[in-house]
Amino acid sequence: VCGRLQQAIAMCKQALAIHPDIADAHYNLAVFYVEQKKIKEAVASLQAAIKVNPQYAEAYFLLGVQQKALGQLTEAIASFRYVIASNPQVWEAHFNLANTLAQAGQYAAAIESYERVLAMQGDHLEARFNLSNALLNAGKTDEAIQRLQAIIAGHPDFHTAYINLGNAYLAKRQYADAITSYRTALQHIADKPEILLNLGTALKGSGDIAGAIETYERLIKAHKNFKEAFDNLGNLYLSQGMHAKGLETIRKGSGFIRFRLGKGYATV
Repeated sequence: VCGRLQQAIAMCKQALAIHPDIADAHYNLAVFYVEQKKIKEAVASLQAAIKVNPQYAEAYFLLGVQQKALGQLTEAIASFRYVIASNPQVWEAHFNLANTLAQAGQYAAAIESYERVLAMQGDHLEARFNLSNALLNAGKTDEAIQRLQAIIAGHPDFHTAYINLGNAYLAKRQYADAITSYRTALQHIADKPEILLNLGTALKGSGDIAGAIETYERLIKAHKNFKEAFDNLGNLYLSQGMHAKGLETIRKGSGFIRFRLGKGYATV
């Protein structure tokens, strides 16, 4: 495969050396670079294609994908918007635009773009799930919960939805519902650290300190370098009067004990 790709790249370069104004040759070269994961080279070739043909929507779309991969979110947003302006029915451009807007923290605009995707694609599961994430990040927790419940009703094996549903309930301090959601997720995604960490928080919020301690201990056993688990567990020990055990737990996880723990603790 690598040999064929190198041969294809060489042929494109030969053609462009003779006819540098062939936009398709620049585009094809970019596609080959993408296959080789040479993103910066692909971007340069796509920009060259667009310079030859400023209306080259396919080049703008692929350019947006590569710009997003490079973290060039402002540029990627502009590229996807050009594709949409050229043809508003390209749902993939709306979807990629929405994902890029969400990554950039522009949640209101991302929500609008996800809604456009769903208007065209109906039950696009990833768009529905990403929309729920954007709603949650935008502070629209109730609507996020409704969306996630609908996803789970139709796709009960979509385990990640249970995690986000738990996060939404946790944000609303509905601890019992959060605990149920996290425990359901753990049945399918065993010992995932983020789930255990948030489950511990929900258990603590519900008043189940023993359950929270057991959960953080389980997290540390599975992920020995998860600092937040040591901090949370240590603080729970402290709250229960187990001062030596609490301080030692925090020390193990941090390597540096913060000043709030009192004098006499420094770099370990």
